Amino acid sequence: MSLKEISLWVLLISGGCFALLYVTLWWLRKRNGHAIRRGRIHSVREGRKGKAVLQRQMQSAMHRLYTIGMRFPVTSGYITSVRKRLSGLHAYDEYKLRLETMKMTLFIWGAFACSGVVLLMMKPGLEFAVLALLCGVVINSLILDMAISRMEKRLLAQMIELFANVRHHYHQHGMVEEAISEAADLAGAEAGRHARLIHEALTDADPHEALERYYESAPNRFLKAFAGISYMVMEFGDRIEEGGSIYLKGLGSLAREIQLELLRRNKLDYLLKSLNVIALAPVFFTMPIERWARSSFPSMDEFYQGKWGFITKLSVYIVIIVSYFLLQKLQQTDETGYRAGKGKRVWEQKLYRFPIIRNVVDALIPRQHMPSYFQLTRLLKESGAEVKLEWLYIRRITLFIAGLVFSISTVLFYIKLRKHISFTLRFNRDKCSGVWVQRRKKKLSSRVRLTAK
Repeated sequence: MSLKEISLWVLLISGGCFALLYVTLWWLRKRNGHAIRRGRIHSVREGRKGKAVLQRQMQSAMHRLYTIGMRFPVTSGYITSVRKRLSGLHAYDEYKLRLETMKMTLFIWGAFACSGVVLLMMKPGLEFAVLALLCGVVINSLILDMAISRMEKRLLAQMIELFANVRHHYHQHGMVEEAISEAADLAGAEAGRHARLIHEALTDADPHEALERYYESAPNRFLKAFAGISYMVMEFGDRIEEGGSIYLKGLGSLAREIQLELLRRNKLDYLLKSLNVIALAPVFFTMPIERWARSSFPSMDEFYQGKWGFITKLSVYIVIIVSYFLLQKLQQTDETGYRAGKGKRVWEQKLYRFPIIRNVVDALIPRQHMPSYFQLTRLLKESGAEVKLEWLYIRRITLFIAGLVFSISTVLFYIKLRKHISFTLRFNRDKCSGVWVQRRKKKLSSRVRLTAK
């Protein structure tokens, strides 16, 4: 029998066995269906109760771990940083915020420990410490960004349902605060919590100040817009136009914008799916590739032990870091990085204070009546960059000087390397042809004559 016929018989036999097993299990399930439904209801209820008790015990254990971790300076700093990332999505819910913070912290530490064990098994030492630190930074940012993105998408999906319920209840009695209060009871956990906060701000003695406080903790611009529209309609009244109520039209526009935002995020996640893992994967494969190359090609052992091998591995790690940060920039969904308040003094501002640098920059900046000046300022405004035109030119000058120094040093390094390679090749050629031996004998004979004299 040929290999094709054997494979066909194996496929037919395995398919027949699978069909027979499926029919047998279906018959047994149908025969014992009533017994399973009636005789085990009590055990299922007990199992659900036990699961609820276990869940409460796990939550209390998480809270105890949170309290213990906040007592030590090393762990408290990291837990606080994770808490800040999650605080916008769990506003004013301390119990849920602590629980989610500790879950995320333990998950990140577990992933970091697993990657550290794998790297330790490969090669312990200084290189292991560098790789472990690199993996820790990447894993921390990767897991946090994925979890926060998933929570934000769930909140946006719940907000669409919330706005639909607000529209329905506003149609019934025409009162904004009552519609929000009734819709909050029907919405999901995250959206309902923010709806209650908005309702409390609208019914406060000073709603303007209460809304300003809510704006500081709101996780996205849609909730801020919803709170602002609700306050204006409650304060100044609704207006009926040809297309209907202004308040209902505003809610419809917000719902459409949220759907577009969800579509954009889903498409971005689909296009960049698993690229972060692919960017991190070379960290775990550099050592196996090095071992395979050393065992298969003896000349590679000298390469890896030399300077070029070290530079190659270092460049691989730099490419991994740069690729990861570029992917993070592509996946960034932050609406704006600007926050009102006292800004930090940047290094361009400090350099611009020196008279020499200020004169050079002012000489290079185009005049205010020139078209290039208006074009640059327009681009800075459209990009939302918190950079002045003078600071932009300081960056350009700094990058030009750094690029010039790097280019000159690279050229000098390669000239020196070329001389070293040519000298080595000439030395090896002379050594192989016997010229080096003759020169060595002449030098020795001259030294002997000098010592004899």
